Amino acid sequence: ISDGKVILASRGPQKRAALEQALVSAAAAGCKVPGGGRSVTCVGAASGINEQPVGFEETQLGALNRLAAAKQAEPGAALYVAVENGIVEVCSEWFDFACVIMDGRPLLKPHCRCSSR
Repeated sequence: ISDGKVILASRGPQKRAALEQALVSAAAAGCKVPGGGRSVTCVGAASGINEQPVGFEETQLGALNRLAAAKQAEPGAALYVAVENGIVEVCSEWFDFACVIMDGRPLLKPHCRCSSR
């Protein structure tokens, strides 16, 4: 782990609070978490997509773009997290969902928790 920094590719206070809570919970469960999860740095990172993404693919692309922008803005961090919210239609109803991508070497490989399956 480099400097133990955790970078969130967003300045949103709700996203920061959710990430900090998840990291603290993971640390309490015995997981290796940079900085114990209490040191999150937020950076503005453009998604490069529509303001309201529609569908899994566009939302995932927005999260990947944010991740790349955060890595460029703050190189060398231990963990990067990007979150992009989008909407998707399922059975004639619209749902909001979040695509969360984490990248932290040597902790883990880039991983995305949304797909178009």
